[in-house]
Amino acid sequence: MTFTNLYGYIVLMSNSFPFTPVPRKRSRADGWSAARQREFIAALADCGIVSAAAERVGMNRISAYRLRDADGAEEFAEAWDKAQNCGFARLQDIAMDRAVNGVAVPHYYKGEKVGETRWYDNRLLTFLLRQTQSRRFGPFAADMDFTEHLAETEKAKARQNAAAIQKLRGAMDSYDKMIQQEYDLPAEERSPELNDWIHKRDTLDNEIIRRGG
Repeated sequence: MTFTNLYGYIVLMSNSFPFTPVPRKRSRADGWSAARQREFIAALADCGIVSAAAERVGMNRISAYRLRDADGAEEFAEAWDKAQNCGFARLQDIAMDRAVNGVAVPHYYKGEKVGETRWYDNRLLTFLLRQTQSRRFGPFAADMDFTEHLAETEKAKARQNAAAIQKLRGAMDSYDKMIQQEYDLPAEERSPELNDWIHKRDTLDNEIIRRGG
């Protein structure tokens, strides 16, 4: 079975979302037969709109939701959700195509087509980008960019701090060796700069502690 979809394309019904139809107490020609349930799911997968899919199979939106809530409709409801997601994806693709490639607008003169221009809906494109690429184009994109920048800045500061601590430790080790060498000498032979070296060594040690080393 085929039908013409919302966009003028002939669609072949398929059983892409197999399910066990909802059992019906009475069989009616104008009711939700097993075949009509499958046709509805196929139509929903094409358009993503419940009311439109129901209309295509000669039913209405309210009766479709009643069927979904009926006993034994678990598989039907699952197929419904999958089909609707598929339909939404189709709509998104079509909308994105129209937003990016535009829509042809014909121009007529005295009843004859003399040309056409393409109309681009930037608002539609903006909406789609926010929905599909929210991290980059969503309302919090700037905040996320700032957060990422802040995180990278903090990492850079941490690396710089670690390098500074390593340099301070190297200088402090040099003073430790010099100080130890002086203490190995008799007091009268020690350098007059020993106290200054000790002070500088302590200053380096305090700076390392301040930096969290």
